[in-house]
Amino acid sequence: MQKYKDFDLYAHNMGAFDGLFLPAWLQKNNSWVSYTLMPVQSKIQMMEIWRFNPSRPRTNIRARRVADTKDRKLFGTIRILDTIRVMPMALDKIIKMFKLRPKGEGKKEIDLFLPESEIDLWNEYNKVDTVELWRARERYGELIHSMGGEVGITAPSTAVKLLRRKYIPDKFRIYRNIHFPDCHDESCLGCAHEFFRTGYYGGRTEIYQFVGYGWYYDVNSSYPYSMKQKMPIGEMEVLGENESFAKYVNGDHVGFVRCTVEIPDDVYLPPLPVPHGGKLKFPVGRFSGTWDWAELRALKRVGGRILHVEKSVWIRAGKFFDHFVDDLYSMRQKNSPEYDEGRSEMAKIMMNSTFGKFGMEQDRDEIVILKPGENEPYGVRFPGESQKHWQQRRDKEMGLEGTSESKQLRTLEIKGGSGSYEHDSLIRIRDSHIDAAYIIPQISAHITALSRNLLWCYSMDILDKGGKIFYSDTDSVLTDYGDIPDSKDLGGLKKEFNGEAVEITAYAPKMYVLRKETPFAGAHVQAESADGRQGQKLCLDNCPGCKKDENGKPIKGEHDVNANGEKNCLKACPGCSTIKVMMKGVPRDLRTFKTLERMRAKEEVSFQLHEKLGALMKNQFRATPRMANFKKSMKSQYDKRFRIEDGSNNTKPIALHDVSFLSMIFREKGSREDYKIPTWLDDLIGYKDGN
Repeated sequence: MQKYKDFDLYAHNMGAFDGLFLPAWLQKNNSWVSYTLMPVQSKIQMMEIWRFNPSRPRTNIRARRVADTKDRKLFGTIRILDTIRVMPMALDKIIKMFKLRPKGEGKKEIDLFLPESEIDLWNEYNKVDTVELWRARERYGELIHSMGGEVGITAPSTAVKLLRRKYIPDKFRIYRNIHFPDCHDESCLGCAHEFFRTGYYGGRTEIYQFVGYGWYYDVNSSYPYSMKQKMPIGEMEVLGENESFAKYVNGDHVGFVRCTVEIPDDVYLPPLPVPHGGKLKFPVGRFSGTWDWAELRALKRVGGRILHVEKSVWIRAGKFFDHFVDDLYSMRQKNSPEYDEGRSEMAKIMMNSTFGKFGMEQDRDEIVILKPGENEPYGVRFPGESQKHWQQRRDKEMGLEGTSESKQLRTLEIKGGSGSYEHDSLIRIRDSHIDAAYIIPQISAHITALSRNLLWCYSMDILDKGGKIFYSDTDSVLTDYGDIPDSKDLGGLKKEFNGEAVEITAYAPKMYVLRKETPFAGAHVQAESADGRQGQKLCLDNCPGCKKDENGKPIKGEHDVNANGEKNCLKACPGCSTIKVMMKGVPRDLRTFKTLERMRAKEEVSFQLHEKLGALMKNQFRATPRMANFKKSMKSQYDKRFRIEDGSNNTKPIALHDVSFLSMIFREKGSREDYKIPTWLDDLIGYKDGN
């Protein structure tokens, strides 16, 4: 370890595969090696390893951190990072993008069933693979530094470093607005941020008709376009129940309003998102929530109204993403004499990964790795144990059930209190709260609201012109209205698939089949096994033979190969399949039409995947990942919209009727007739009786 101390080691897709094999070895050597894992979802984002000095006290969280810091300084640290976190694409694509191999070739391939005894072939494959990754990382670093940035451990962190270093002046102030002005609770971790997060929603993915034929339109860089609008970066004003905010809607402020709304039942495309049943839905009816004014104002177009306002928060707005987006988007223009494919792809990643960093979750799991005989600090729980269950267990053990001390302990635990419990296993989870200067969730919430509203406005325009919409997904819509002119502008619409019409058969969000007359680029006709798995690409079978004899004539049944042993006839095929199957959450080799049909018939599709980080932690890192059986099916009907059973394959919005609003009226006014909607609300939305 001394030889490589303070080195950064990189592996592509380390966190989802290779890196998962290391904790078992590290845990076996826990008596002399210390390590930390930074988890992200079920993967490892970063791993740090250093020598352990057993003589230092480790009585609580703070003492542990002091001891680890001293050991790191004394012995040095090895960091293992995942390049897929900074370059989120397959290594094959990265190599082609940066033109690291002759003739634009990609990653060197090898027969994965090759015996381990073929050590020379495996060594050559691993050597080339490693060298290509190093060259790709070097090239990536050069590009980021040429832009004026610095490489972080992820693409979002790299993007934010570039934004802060080059595009935000030192004296430019952005208000984070973490707490409401009247907050005096010392244990509060951010009441205003918590409020803004209730209005932070994802993209819109819906099926409007299960079968359709038309054109697939995509919004040019939807999120970067929204980033160019005014952002909530100034001081905030908090308004109370039904307090008029008419003076704040002139464009100088961004507002988040917690309210109850009503949307007529006959509206085909409602504008407001609502988390419901674990999914993001866009209902009609009467319901409550927190929304950005950018979406609330759309009620006017559909005849909706705001019935009651609980609270609204208004933040002075200003622009600060403008030059950042403009510079990066210019790198995407292929007609530029300075166009470079690698630079263009990195610019795309930087633009699309920036806004999410501002909305990063602050509450996260921290992995605590105890040493043999070490007591358990306060605030840690077993892997797989819910935070609620752990709190109940802790309160019961300490006799604090139902007392105010329980809440005080929660704050102590997050900040790193002292104390101990003794348990046999050594892997624990601790709730931690991250507070960084770039965490401003109202910015992320506003950007996503603007992008949802942009797609909604485009879809409404299509409907107003007599067109139909079949499917939408975040920044795209499939419609039978084909007269929308192609645009290259940021935020404009462009036709996908070179303007060719496609037929869609939708099964569920992100699970559908597209068909068109000419082949899809990169899609190949493949044999399918009995269980629906992809087999040999049949474009090889269509080649009678491309290897030439000494006279230059093709030899039947023999194929020309490149230096990697890959058949050139396959590489030369740009795409030969007129069917494209999209299936999220299913292994690539099972993404076939046959699999979709089986799932639609309520059959379970079985496949094997190796264990992820969560399963390894529950097993206390006693073993390396094993293969586990998984099953996927479509047992439930599509429920984001209501399917109309009239043979039309059409859908309509679900209807929600929130009884909490009626309860509030009965509690405060005695009856609904006694409750009067403030006239300023109807005036603001433009609502009139009879709409």
